[in-house]
Amino acid sequence: MNEKKNTLTARSPTADLASAIHLWLIDLRQFLPQINELEKYLNQEEKYKAGRFHFLKDQQNYIITHALLRSLLADYLHCAPTHIQFNYHVHGKPYVLMPISSLEFNLSHSQQHAAIAFTQNHPLGIDIEYHRPIEHLDLAQRFFHPREYEQLHQLPIAQQLKAFYGIWTCKEAFIKATGKGLSYGLDRFEVNHALDQPARVTSIHDDLNTDHWQLHRFTPQENFSGAVAWEGPAKKIFFYHETRS
Repeated sequence: MNEKKNTLTARSPTADLASAIHLWLIDLRQFLPQINELEKYLNQEEKYKAGRFHFLKDQQNYIITHALLRSLLADYLHCAPTHIQFNYHVHGKPYVLMPISSLEFNLSHSQQHAAIAFTQNHPLGIDIEYHRPIEHLDLAQRFFHPREYEQLHQLPIAQQLKAFYGIWTCKEAFIKATGKGLSYGLDRFEVNHALDQPARVTSIHDDLNTDHWQLHRFTPQENFSGAVAWEGPAKKIFFYHETRS
């Protein structure tokens, strides 16, 4: 794994994207002093969506995350952030409509942190989650595959919450990569729960082939879980930190 610090004005490497994934980790709090400038990157639809959030913190997180997405896309596509046009697949997954490109991206945020993943030619999805105390066994029994629930239930109590989020982020990343989102159903496939083993999709209950899908777990911050999923061959993953200029 490689790690590199970058700023809003720095150009991102692009030559290896066909065989790699660039995963950007962002502390949204660093960009609060720039939020008025960043908001200028957004189009009218994005500004409207930001304005609909009830809480100021959620509005700020949306503005910063989507402005930085535009900024990074502009670096990869060699255009101005405001020139990027998005469209949406049938289940709502966004993609770049203009300029025409083979670039694939996906984003996720939790609390004050965000992650954005980029690659070429292969659909991908990403998810990060803060380890918020929840009724994790009830949720696993309701939404996970039965074998995932049983594996989670058998773990020592002290290990269950982290393992739950390890499974959850893998499953969220996978359904985002398929482009079907929650309409796909989290119980229609399995991922391995062991955090000390490479993440993988172990079974899928339809025509998708497990051999065509890759998973990688990562830790965005302490008390966070993260996962990225993509269709296609194995790729090198490079981590970058977007920092305030």
